[in-house]
Amino acid sequence: VLLAMLVPMAVLAPSFEVPLVLGAEFLQWLMYLIAVVNEVSLRQSITPDRLLGRVNATMRFLNAGMIPVGALIGGALGGAIGLRETLFVGVAGMLITGLWVYLSPLRTTRETPMIADDDQGPAAVMPHDGGTSVLTP
Repeated sequence: VLLAMLVPMAVLAPSFEVPLVLGAEFLQWLMYLIAVVNEVSLRQSITPDRLLGRVNATMRFLNAGMIPVGALIGGALGGAIGLRETLFVGVAGMLITGLWVYLSPLRTTRETPMIADDDQGPAAVMPHDGGTSVLTP
């Protein structure tokens, strides 16, 4: 998250803008890939098998759905307060989300928790007369 500070710094230091932005983007994408592998692994280990499709689809929808919302907010802020200030607001937002994760129990998790997958819960898969499976309410 702190690497994101290099982008607004590039606006402040025009002679170093290309190396700052390239370095920031490279390192942020590298960290993003590591985070996604850990996020998906944790999510899949604690989600019962019968819910994996719905949980993963919901998370992908929420993540991708925020892209146009962020673009609209960023464009409106950029027009209202300026590019440099909008970049700093974006970095502040990233720091807040990083703080939320830092203060959560995830930071001290050393082993992947495993959830037993039993089909006895309220969304259990039950066969009906057609021989296929349906979800019960």
